[in-house]
Parts: sequence; structure tokens; C-alpha cells
Amino acid sequence: MKEMKRRVLSCVFSIWFIVSWLVACAPTSLPATPLPTAGVTTRITSPTLPTTTIAPSPTSPDTLQFIGEIPLRSLPGVGHAPQAIAALNGRIYVANRGSDNVSVIEGERVTAVIPVGDKPVALAADEKTGLVYVANEGDETVSILSGDKVVKTVPAVKSPACLAALDGRVYLGGRGANTLVVLDGPSGEMVASLPLPAPIGILALAVNPTTRLLYASVYDSAQIVDLDTMTIVAQLQRPVYLTLEADPVHGGFFVDEYDATSNTHYLVNYAAFGQQELGRVPVGGDPRGMAVDAKTGRIYVANSWTNDVSVIEGGSLRLLATVPVGLHPLDVVVDEKGQAYVVNADSENVAVLDAEAGRLRTVVPLALLSYGMVADPNTGRLYVACASTNSVFVLEKQRVIAEVPVGLHPIEVALSADRAQLFVLNHVGGDLSVISTHDHRVVRTTAIGQLPQGLAVVPEMNQLYASDVVLDANSQRVLRQTELLTMYRSLVKPIQIEVDAKTGRAYMVAFNGIPGSNGGFIIYVVDLESGELIPGAVGGLSTTEMVLDPEGRRIFSTAGRFGHFQLIVNDALDFKQIAVVDLPQYPAALAYNPKTHHLFICLTPLPNQAAELVPMLWVLDSRGFGFVAQLPLPGTSGEVLDPYDLAVDAQRGYLYIADRTSGVVLVLHDVALSPPPSPTPTDTPTPWPTLTPSA
Repeated sequence: MKEMKRRVLSCVFSIWFIVSWLVACAPTSLPATPLPTAGVTTRITSPTLPTTTIAPSPTSPDTLQFIGEIPLRSLPGVGHAPQAIAALNGRIYVANRGSDNVSVIEGERVTAVIPVGDKPVALAADEKTGLVYVANEGDETVSILSGDKVVKTVPAVKSPACLAALDGRVYLGGRGANTLVVLDGPSGEMVASLPLPAPIGILALAVNPTTRLLYASVYDSAQIVDLDTMTIVAQLQRPVYLTLEADPVHGGFFVDEYDATSNTHYLVNYAAFGQQELGRVPVGGDPRGMAVDAKTGRIYVANSWTNDVSVIEGGSLRLLATVPVGLHPLDVVVDEKGQAYVVNADSENVAVLDAEAGRLRTVVPLALLSYGMVADPNTGRLYVACASTNSVFVLEKQRVIAEVPVGLHPIEVALSADRAQLFVLNHVGGDLSVISTHDHRVVRTTAIGQLPQGLAVVPEMNQLYASDVVLDANSQRVLRQTELLTMYRSLVKPIQIEVDAKTGRAYMVAFNGIPGSNGGFIIYVVDLESGELIPGAVGGLSTTEMVLDPEGRRIFSTAGRFGHFQLIVNDALDFKQIAVVDLPQYPAALAYNPKTHHLFICLTPLPNQAAELVPMLWVLDSRGFGFVAQLPLPGTSGEVLDPYDLAVDAQRGYLYIADRTSGVVLVLHDVALSPPPSPTPTDTPTPWPTLTPSA
């Protein structure tokens, strides 16, 4: 779904196997309890007692059907989760760990996508051989590229993590090995090796063509190797992680150092043999890859936590600019013309910098990372926010009619009450773009705050909820801030917002603030008039999605915890739980069509289940939760937890499904059907017990 959610869920899934085994060992043949009906509360009263859940029976005929798919743009292939970047002979090469390929950029567009080994994570280019080398972590190989073709694949070290190339030699290090391996560039054959004092392996490599020294990060030090003799000639006994680069202009090298007292990362310049610190400059949060322009000495540092690049003057180490670029930038390269390119791993694009002006010039999408969508019930137009292109696509009659540039990494869209304006929430940019739907022009941009998520319009009050602020829908003037307090009295920001003006409530999905396995996303209820929290439990722990049925006074939400997935239905007035439906896979997206009473749930396999299960669309009838249809969805890359977004055009009977793995929008024709038979109840043990804070 969104970035914070991904990070929390990744922690939760790391202990999934242990807890799911414990759950599986709980008794399953317990006495049945009555089937929950509307108005009857279904509650978990004890971790050892069962709760009645609904298990749909797929007996109803499938009458819904896909009628087309709409590509947002034309790409020669998709590149997911880019990790590293290199430049050679006018081409930019990008290693995509999530799609097992390398994207080739020429003229600021992707011209080829090259399949390589499993999970490519590092790149190096050698001008002498004219070849590009790719370290594949998954199958522990190195792919050798010439132009846009793989010419050879050779064995690598255990868990290869870093590469460097110079004058026909390739230097290779791995997280699972403490030996620096040297390959012959053209053949890929090993010609030498050198053991290094690397307690957890070799994390980063850099070579200096001027001094012919190689620098190797081994976590607690930087080892300095003479390339001609292949001997360790010096070491810098400092903690060194992933930020490491040689300075071909002044002869030294750079590393990142963190000052815990001031909570500041510094880029530190050392003399060639590490014998003297030459200077330091503050950079952004969690710096990763960096590059030095060999002609000007200008330095570029990718800051993965603060989503920007520090541009630094060489020699003086003066910070020239901090340029926001995209979500989770990991690596930088400077080509022979002095142009800087930045890989944004979670925006799935490459940012091209205007170094002189200190700003982002353009982005090159490696995939079409579609996020939020909204359909205009008056015109039938569909608006799609695409994070990898920093734009919104306007679709009409199943084709793209316009593309509107907005801010950095747009993720959510909403229409004004009169449909004259489209609001766009830019996650990395931290602002709100307002587009005129008449001429597709950005008319206003308003600052919202860091990494905003959640967007909803309240026409009855002429208000707009964006992240943790409430704005006037006309002027975008900030009216107040929404304060979501956890049980520990800490403030959290929402990642999803739904508003029901009839009940005067806003429902916000946000983190519960509890560390460890009891942490998860829950639904907070906020009074629209006062902005105060309303006590009451809605949904479940580890909520993944939420939609409202204002006419039926119901709240639909999905939750996934330790391999146990559910659809939960609550009454919107008293919050009583109406029904619980067990789901076979992770619920990645949820939508509701009030005209057909159909609930749409995108179910996807978890990353560690990708080979065993396939994604599908479940359709349930909300009147009795009978099973309407099950339709296959395009496969995920195995790296994407939430690969879909949904939007409903109830007027025309369409469901739109944005597939981030392929960059297309699928169109499903939804039709009104007679309610299928209600499913029979089954007794299922409760999920692993958790703490749920009171509001």
C-alpha cells in the first residue's frame, strides 16, 4: 500500500512462520457458534475460543468479465526495484532486483531491457573492455553485457554485493565472503583473489584510476589495496558501510560517518591512504551510493531515508544543493558529459539532475508505478496517479487523452464536489497539486508535510483531508491539524482516509504505535466537527484497506496478520461487528460498488509464497456475503506486496484495476446480479492474540 505500511509489514512477516505454526496447532474442531447476521456483534473474547467466520462457497456462475486493458505508456519492458546504476558509451544501465533485468537508457528514455541473473544488485562499467558487469545476488553469478546483450555469465562469490572495474579487470565482493575476487574483464575468469579482514563480508568497492588504489568497505574499516601488487597497503579503522567512493580529482576517498549525538550523517574525505581526514560535510539521512564527477570534482550523494541527493563542491566540501529526487534513492552515476543520474528504488525511476540549477530536471520511468485512481461519475474519465512518471494520466473511453506533470511520487487523487478540480497528493514532494479538469493544468500547489498519505474530500463541509491536515477545499488553506494519538500518547499520521459526512466521522488507518509483534495498523475514528477521536474498535489489527458503504451504514476493511487474512464488516453507527469473512491470501486492494452491492478484493501471495499461489480478484455480494466470482489477475513480480489499486465507476458499471507490475489498467464490466446464497459458517480459531489500544 504505502511506504510506512510496507516497512511495518516486512517486520511482521519476518516472524510469520513461527506464529502461524502456533496458530495452526490450535484446536479446530470446536463447537459451532451461530452465523453472524446484521446487527449481531461478533467479538473475539478469548485467544482459545473460536469466532464464527464466513467461508464463501464458489458455486455462483461467473458473469463478470474483463473487457480490456489500458497501457499508460509504451515501455520495452518493466524494471522493478532498481538498485544500481552505471554509465558507458552514452548509455545508462540500471540493475533491477525485483524483475531480474537491466534497463538501458539512451536519450532519457528506456530503449532496451536485458534479462540477467536472479536479483541483480550491483553494476560496474569498464571503458577499456566496453563491457558492463552485473552482480546477481540470487544465483551468485556475474552477467557480462555488451551493448544490450548478455555475452557471458560466470560464477561469482557467495552473495555478491559489490563490483568495481578498471583497465580490463573486474573486482568482486560479497556479503557472504571475506575474499576480494579479481576477474579477467573479457573472459570473466578468476585471475586473483585477496582475503580481507571482513567479519560480515565486503559491502562496497571503489577504485581510483589515478592512484591505482582500491577501497573495500568491510563494515568496521576500509581496506586499501594496491591494484598492481594486490596487497593491502593501509586501512582506515572507522565504521564504513555502503557509502564509499574514490576521488579521481584530488586523490583521496570518501566514506559516510554517523554522529549519534547530533543524529547527523557526514560525508568525510580522507587522504589516499586514510592517514588524514581532509574535511567533512553534513548530508541527508541514510546515505547510500555516491559519485564524483571526474572532470569537475563535484560530488553527488544519494540519501535513501530523506529521499534526496546532496550536491557538494569538490575540494571545499561545500554543500551546493539538496535535491529531492524520489522514494528511496540508492545510487548515483555521472556520465562522460557530466550529467548525473539517480536510481530511486521505490519510485522505480531514474532522476536526471540539473546540477547547475540544483534541481530535478526530469525522470525516466523504468516501470509504470500506478497508484491512486478516481473515476468522474459525470464524464466517465479516469484519473490515475503514476509515481514513477511524477504525473497523472487522464483516461477516457479506454485510452489516455492527457498526462499532467505534478509533484514527486504522486500516490492519491480525489475530485472536488463539482468535479472541476482534481487533488493530487505527492508523497515524496510533501505537497498537494490541484489540477483543473477543464484544461488539465496545475493551478495550485500547497505544502502538506513530510511523506503525506491519505486523501479525502468532504463536499458537505467544503473540506479536504490530506494526511494529518484539514484544508479548505477551495483555497487549500490549512484549517487545522488532525492529531491521532496512540495508547502511548504519541502522534501518528494516517495512511488512508475515508469520510462519511452522514455520520459526521472520518475513518483513518494509522499505526497503533506499539513496538514489536503487537504493532500494526488500526482504524481511528475522528469526529468531523471537533477533530476529536471517537472511542470504539473498528476493523482489525494490521488493517490493509478500508472502504465505506454510507447508504448501508457499514465499514468494510481487510486485515492480514501472521498468515491469517480477513474481511471485517462493522456497523458505522455503533461499530458493532456484523461479519467476518476468511480470505485465502493477502488482501492488497478493496473496492465497493453500491449499485451492484459487489465487494472487490485483490488477493495476492506474500513474497515468500509467490511460487505457490497466484493473484486473484474475489467478488462478494455485500447483502449476504455470498460468493459472486473469482477472476485471475496478472502475476506479481514476487517483490511487490501491494501491486494493485482499484477504482469504481458505479454509473457505468466499471471496475478499474491498476496493475503496478505491468503498468496497465484493467477494465472489468460489473453487472447487477441476484444475491447468491449466503455461505455457511465455519469455526476458525482466533488469530494470535494481540494488544489493541483503546482510543
